[in-house]
Amino acid sequence: MRSRSRWVLLSLCGILLHPRLAAAQNATVEVPQLVLNQLVAEMGVQSASGVYHPPGPAPASSAVPWQWWVTDARFTLGPEAMTFTASVRAQVNTQVTSETRTVPASVAFDPSTSRLRITVGTFKVPVQSAGVVLTQIDVAKLYGFAVPVAPQIFTLPLPGGGTRTVTAHVTGVTTQVQPGKLVLNVDVGF
Repeated sequence: MRSRSRWVLLSLCGILLHPRLAAAQNATVEVPQLVLNQLVAEMGVQSASGVYHPPGPAPASSAVPWQWWVTDARFTLGPEAMTFTASVRAQVNTQVTSETRTVPASVAFDPSTSRLRITVGTFKVPVQSAGVVLTQIDVAKLYGFAVPVAPQIFTLPLPGGGTRTVTAHVTGVTTQVQPGKLVLNVDVGF
């Protein structure tokens, strides 16, 4: 029985170590919505402030202070749809405005950089005073991000003793959005 177990282990190692046979092993990874939103929370509240100076020889009193914050940023994973919602609050002088939007979001694997990219759809909010755009907030750029997918190194025991090191790397990822989670089907090459 022991020699049969060794033969099975040897066959399995042969399959895993042979480059042509091991080029498309699959793995599935589930990313809960909670984890995705914890990453967003780790980014903190995005904000900026400044002073707009009208062009030309305007008096210093015509300078317009402004400030903005992006709050309540979160992803929602529904059946076959991923969205991003955030509120943008702006203050120009003493006037405060607030706008909440929900836009599409997506996930894709970039094999050239080995990164899983989360992209937020177009989400730009202008900060205005008297019809003049003082600044524009590109919320999509602030909250889109990429997660590196590092190669994994495995050390496998060999039947005759010793070990063999195998490096696995992601060759492709297909995503499926399900309620409350992302399902990543990962192709792994050795």
